[in-house]
Amino acid sequence: MSRQFLAAAPLQACKLAAVLVTVLAAIAALTGLSPVGPLRVLLIVAFIGPLLGLVVLVETLVAGYRALLTDEEPLGRFGDRPVYLVLRVLEVVLTVTAGGAFVVLIWTLPENLPGPGAIGVLFVGVALGLLVLVAVLARTVLEYVLHRRTPDPDADPQPASRSVDTRE
Repeated sequence: MSRQFLAAAPLQACKLAAVLVTVLAAIAALTGLSPVGPLRVLLIVAFIGPLLGLVVLVETLVAGYRALLTDEEPLGRFGDRPVYLVLRVLEVVLTVTAGGAFVVLIWTLPENLPGPGAIGVLFVGVALGLLVLVAVLARTVLEYVLHRRTPDPDADPQPASRSVDTRE
């Protein structure tokens, strides 16, 4: 990951780092390479979903507020990038829905839930967490790809082989 991406989009870089660390920790725990048991990692995956959902919701609300303050059309910035728009909407819908579903699931649990029922709830939470991780990973990777494709504003627009004085 380039330092320019870290400076240009720190929130996206942090979300990408959170997803990658969670996935690597899950792989390490499930393969036995980590002293932390797989149950703890599954709990982390289950609870990271609502947290990332909250981050994405706040990010979307701030972006919407900023869009309202500008004079251009609300979707004007995204008109030339339909794939980005679809992926951003998909990320918001999936993360907020999955995070909300997990919170509602935990909220409605009975107090004396037997062990097999709790394991089932854990698996549902892990599935919702993985859905959030995939949605956030897809968007942050697209942000990174778009960042890499945009020309650097500090770079010299003319290659070194061209003459500086092209006026005739």
